[in-house]
Amino acid sequence: MKEFNGSRTTVHSKRLTPERYGENHHMLKDANILVIDDEAVIRDGCSRILTKEGCRVKGVENGEAGLDLIINREEPFDILLLDLMMPGISGMEVLDAVHS
Repeated sequence: MKEFNGSRTTVHSKRLTPERYGENHHMLKDANILVIDDEAVIRDGCSRILTKEGCRVKGVENGEAGLDLIINREEPFDILLLDLMMPGISGMEVLDAVHS
């Protein structure tokens, strides 16, 4: 576990292989993922890990930029990774807006 600016982050990374995940090992391949986090080290780490797994990853630094990207993007994101506590619009507020 690492601590950044008072927030704790745990990153678990295991390669998605048939031996570990059976027939679902390819589930993330080609997924469009949006990472919304105000800490660059978290965005970059998520992007590095997920890109190695075959995902297309876009990272933004706040909820406002994330919502703008979600609303104006032609191809929808398959997965949103949200920091729940950010300045401005929180991850929960982004989630509420996406659900509405």
